[in-house]
Amino acid sequence: MTKEKNQRILHLVLKRKWWDMIASGEKKEEYRSLTPYWFTRLCAYKECGHFYRKVTKKDAELFEVNKDGFASSVQRGINSVYSNLLPRDFTFVTFHLGYTNTTMTFENDGIEINYGREEWGAEPDKLYFTIKLGKRI
Repeated sequence: MTKEKNQRILHLVLKRKWWDMIASGEKKEEYRSLTPYWFTRLCAYKECGHFYRKVTKKDAELFEVNKDGFASSVQRGINSVYSNLLPRDFTFVTFHLGYTNTTMTFENDGIEINYGREEWGAEPDKLYFTIKLGKRI
């Protein structure tokens, strides 16, 4: 992996179980909850077609009106406020085994809001940020 100016790396910490599943190629996506914290880390606003600004914590708190209302808004097609959100442009995802220096890096194949797979750690009928993993680097 070469370091270029426009490359952005998303760093995520994993427990051993999920680390092993990703390392073996069994698990091909990682999940993060739809919370203000992850909105600020993973999203930006779409403005003027080409310019982006990071979602602030204050912005993200507006998305969590209540659990039912928030989830149903996302299910209806991510309309109104949500239509102005875009995933930030991460080039790679680097996973850390716990808080150690042991890492593995993958190309980022996109970030979506979607339902996760139970066998990969998602709760049934719950929406997540789904981070799709590409080729291992």
